[in-house]
Amino acid sequence: MQAPLPMPSGTINEAKQNIAVRHLVQLAELTLKRGAQPTAGEPEIPNGLFGSASHFDDLVQWSNDNKTQIAEAVKDRAFGGPDGSDIKWTNVLLGCMEAATVYLRDSAKVIAAAEAYKQNDFEAAFRLLEESTKQIQEVAALWGMKFQLLCDLTESSATFETGPYCGAFYSENPDAPFIGVAFKHEPAPAMDLIRQGLNDLCPNIPNKGIPVMVHVAGHSFGGSYSNLCYNQFTIPAVLPQFTTLGDLYTF
Repeated sequence: MQAPLPMPSGTINEAKQNIAVRHLVQLAELTLKRGAQPTAGEPEIPNGLFGSASHFDDLVQWSNDNKTQIAEAVKDRAFGGPDGSDIKWTNVLLGCMEAATVYLRDSAKVIAAAEAYKQNDFEAAFRLLEESTKQIQEVAALWGMKFQLLCDLTESSATFETGPYCGAFYSENPDAPFIGVAFKHEPAPAMDLIRQGLNDLCPNIPNKGIPVMVHVAGHSFGGSYSNLCYNQFTIPAVLPQFTTLGDLYTF
């Protein structure tokens, strides 16, 4: 039985602030550490998804090369239609891009944000947490979207550059409002933070009174957790009001 959600935030800025506060409180309670860098044989970002040494540059190029297809997916709210509909590969492309782009988070800045929060340096904590997703934001902007960190997905520690987490890509077109929940690797306690984050975001992204479509995407282990999250979203009253459940994209 899921706990009832509180009243959502009143504005997008308030929503982002409330989500960041919950996230920083979560991080401050963890034992964050900088672990060993991934070895050449075990890259953090899967080689199969990218073509060069710069994963950010690859994603920028993919975004620019596929502007028309991504724009179509955004217009469709990344939703393929009712059961039995043909696969819309433009939507699959956007889901794949979301699942790949979440690998660009700067975990060192997340750790620094948590340390600043513990020292009551709240201004630095908020700034560092926001800066940790700078490259993700830059890629999302090419799609006409924005990105919001929701929570980390660990109960004890986060290792430098490898910590699993959850974030939300959201549209800026009020005629086609939707959110893509993306995973980089989620234990059950994080589900409450995910729900609360969506509860704050969904009514505040541009929407013109249109219910916000919510889809889920993830790669590899994140794809497994995407399945678990999507199954939870099918339970009545788990998703916030003013939303409708879209599709699941795993890779």
